Amino acid sequence: MDTNKMSKSKRTNYESFFYVRKYLEYYIHLSTINGK
Repeated sequence: MDTNKMSKSKRTNYESFFYVRKYLEYYIHLSTINGK
């Protein structure tokens, strides 16, 4: 049960990291367009 809990937490962290990375890429993309 403990191991399962850790695995779930790890997966959630990975999904959060992926989401944040995508958001940052989108934000930088908008900044580049506004900068031109």
